[in-house]
Amino acid sequence: MGETERGALGEGVAAGVVRAGVGSLEAALGPGVFLKLRSHCNAAPEFLVGSVAGARAVVLLRRAQEWALSRHRAFGEPADMVAQILRDALVGVDRLRRAGMAPAIVWFEELVGAPEAVVSRLLGRAVGREVLAGVMGEDSQAGTGIERAVVRERAVEAGFLAAFAAEWAERRPSGRLGERLADLLDVL
Repeated sequence: MGETERGALGEGVAAGVVRAGVGSLEAALGPGVFLKLRSHCNAAPEFLVGSVAGARAVVLLRRAQEWALSRHRAFGEPADMVAQILRDALVGVDRLRRAGMAPAIVWFEELVGAPEAVVSRLLGRAVGREVLAGVMGEDSQAGTGIERAVVRERAVEAGFLAAFAAEWAERRPSGRLGERLADLLDVL
């Protein structure tokens, strides 16, 4: 739901729509539902998180070049678009932080390397390897055009990484925003 749609509905009604959607999922799946949002949600992260009482955000980040390659293979997006999506994600993290809704940051590489530790930290309770083995072994995109086996085999456009590096250098947050995001930018 974009700003125009939220404006037409009014913030209260728009927030109610978000709460109703989450409530429906909780009714079907049980309490404590975890939603993976698409990058489009970076346009209004504080609205989405703030609309549901007790909601918290977890942002999964990956080293920039590996992420860019994965995104390019999955969706065929050009380097400039991929760099802008990364910038939008980091601006979303900053917006959440400034709104007092600091997201938990999880690094993809850490999740793959130590899933029990990462998930246990997020849930605030111990989660064993046997619980995660099935989940980590499944491809949540199986049967779609972006399942792991399909994406892994897609060729990368010649010069993509160099083009991404140049685009990212132009879009990489700097100034006050860069200072606020320094902890993330140093790892990216």
